[in-house]
Amino acid sequence: AKQAMVPDIATLAAMPLERVTGVVGAIERLASTAGAAGAGALIGLIGPGQALVVNAVTFAAAALIVGVGIPGLRRVPEPRGMPEPRGAPEARPGGMSSYFSDLREGWRFLRGDAVLVSIVTMVATTNLLDQA
Repeated sequence: AKQAMVPDIATLAAMPLERVTGVVGAIERLASTAGAAGAGALIGLIGPGQALVVNAVTFAAAALIVGVGIPGLRRVPEPRGMPEPRGAPEARPGGMSSYFSDLREGWRFLRGDAVLVSIVTMVATTNLLDQA
């Protein structure tokens, strides 16, 4: 869910999506590194039961901040029955585009851009190493 909010947050902040995505990635990596150390220190200081209570309180605070601090965006529904733009993926009955046709289109687009191929390769490699 947090990744789904990134484009809306970028729009609300009037910042480029690339910049917001980079900041989100940096915060996630920092949180995963510092969070483990902080949790260990907290458990050592106050014990595991109380650490869970602190975790629950901070979780509730985060939910409150997101719920109150990020205003809802009104999404305008796309009109139905409009003709698909030229070059759009084929659509199944009901207006849902085929998953596999979208996947093929995405791969074609990716292969056509050397910079994107480099970025995807780098991210896939770093994610693989992070999981090891």
